[in-house]
Amino acid sequence: MTSGNSALQPFMNRGLAWAIAAFLGLSVLILALMPRDCWSPVYTRDANAAAPTNYCGMPCQAGCDMARSLYFKGKFVESDDETRIYTDYPPIYGVLVYASLLGTAGSSILPVLVLQVGLLLIWGLMAHWIVERHAPGWGTLAFALVAFNPNAIGIAFLPKTDLVAAVSVSAVLLCLLAYLRDHEAKWMVLAGIMFGIANNTRTAGQLLVLTLPVAMPLLVWIDGHRDRVARTAGLGLAATLIALAIQLPWLMHIYRVEGSLGMQSLRNTHQYQLTIYNVLSSQRDGLPLHQHLGDDIDPFPDSVHRAADPSWDSLDYSERYRRRNAKLKQANAEFSWRLYPYPLAYSTLRFFFTGGEGYLYDMLDIPHERDADRPKGGPERVRFMAIKWWARGFALATQALALLGIWYLWRSGRFALLLLCVGGIFYYYAITAMFGWSRFRLQTELPLKLLAVFGCVWLAQFLHRGAAARSSPGS
Repeated sequence: MTSGNSALQPFMNRGLAWAIAAFLGLSVLILALMPRDCWSPVYTRDANAAAPTNYCGMPCQAGCDMARSLYFKGKFVESDDETRIYTDYPPIYGVLVYASLLGTAGSSILPVLVLQVGLLLIWGLMAHWIVERHAPGWGTLAFALVAFNPNAIGIAFLPKTDLVAAVSVSAVLLCLLAYLRDHEAKWMVLAGIMFGIANNTRTAGQLLVLTLPVAMPLLVWIDGHRDRVARTAGLGLAATLIALAIQLPWLMHIYRVEGSLGMQSLRNTHQYQLTIYNVLSSQRDGLPLHQHLGDDIDPFPDSVHRAADPSWDSLDYSERYRRRNAKLKQANAEFSWRLYPYPLAYSTLRFFFTGGEGYLYDMLDIPHERDADRPKGGPERVRFMAIKWWARGFALATQALALLGIWYLWRSGRFALLLLCVGGIFYYYAITAMFGWSRFRLQTELPLKLLAVFGCVWLAQFLHRGAAARSSPGS
């Protein structure tokens, strides 16, 4: 694309128009096929369930609990304990669900799902915008790989925080790439704002935002603009401070309620440590890892703490969780390093190569959690297997192309773009390295799909060179 093009011109081509039309048609079809109960904020499939669920029998926690408490109880409290002020998840997604309940008189979360479909469309357009500036003519493929990604589609039609956070993080990537292109300060300011929004939706990027004052000057230096390094460091620091300012209200809320510093609640920290413990203990005990990855078994229940400390019951909620977390961290540190390789390898495979088909099943209310519940034959079985292999095949093919994309960017000397993509992917992989799965990959889907497009560019050039060599005289 030339610099004389208007801002909208990159989007105005027939291929992209057809891709957008196909995406909108698919979205309408999915909404038509979804059971209407999936839109209810209090839907319960099993009348004997211990707690209400809100989509196809699966619980919505991050944000939905907060919204339900605000709307149905008029209190900012935990859904399972009205004596405790809400701290479980940052507020942005809960605010969106709450607005949906207000707009539908408490009857539906459909407006949130429609918003997420719109965000998925915008996400695809972000990919198109980025690719057209680095490989003109390939933007429509980038749009398709993002917008028709099974992992993203499944989550877009379910009430989960992940898509809102992923689109916000992707907007950060777009802003940083735009800054490297024209070095305008506005892009760094926007990057800080979007980072703050992302971390107020999911806390996963709270460490990554601190790298901007160092990472961006390094990328500018790699790009050959050494005279702009100091200015970029200042702008990176400003972006970090903007993000922290947006995060500050939630940070202060957590500190006032729980007395701890950080975006994550003590209960969620406990869940993180507990997951690691169950993964390592299952490996130690020779249990099948895939059957115990989601175990919620606490090896140190209240009875254990009470036996060690008679004053346990008199401690407040936050102090009890601090002690639980300290006990779990100590236990996790005592595991042998020999237990780590297999769970790490298994987690890596789950992170990069699972397709997210479970969310597609949830979206269409297809039983899949237990072997006994899965369809055994007929059209239901065909649909079950088609979804499974579409999702897994898509993940496998695009990840293979992403490896070619890394090679292409390296050979073409586009090191800043390569480092931004690979660095972001590695960060989100590393923070879930013991229990990776497709949902946690969502915040890396844009850079992965960008790399896949560049892999296609390399493959097309390779095939073109081969065809040219065969057709040349004397070949």
